Amino acid sequence: STDEVAKGTKIAVKVSSGIGVYLDNYVGTNINDAKAKLAKYPNMSVSVETVEDSGQPYGIVVSQQLMEPNTRFNPDTYTQIKLVYQAYPSYTIPANIIGMNIDEAKTMLEQEGMQVVLSNLDTTSLTEEEINNLETGIVIKSSPDINESYTQTDDAYITLYYY
Repeated sequence: STDEVAKGTKIAVKVSSGIGVYLDNYVGTNINDAKAKLAKYPNMSVSVETVEDSGQPYGIVVSQQLMEPNTRFNPDTYTQIKLVYQAYPSYTIPANIIGMNIDEAKTMLEQEGMQVVLSNLDTTSLTEEEINNLETGIVIKSSPDINESYTQTDDAYITLYYY
């Protein structure tokens, strides 16, 4: 239909860019996966917050704020989202692992919920006498170092070094 407007009348025109994306629901998703998916929107500011005792596994998004799931938005304009996820556990690497049997140290740390990798140290630069005096199967050092704080995320691990 063609409606005529009197000359001098103020009108408002809304022009759509035609661009609209529906935001996914990230609740129940791993925080790293959610952030990777949101990275395709360079104009979106993604903030994160941790929560303890949500009942969800570590690293799982428990709520999505500032933009609800299925909200339509223009990816070319500035937008914000906040993802709240179950905090990963943090530990302090115990000093008593140095000098401990490698398998006992690994078991002890794993029982605390930490992921552990063992690394056999290279002896090629040692003299025959040094090799003969080595204590084998004993933790020599760790990474991160003893008494350092360590957060157990999906891809983090503690390395125990031994001969």
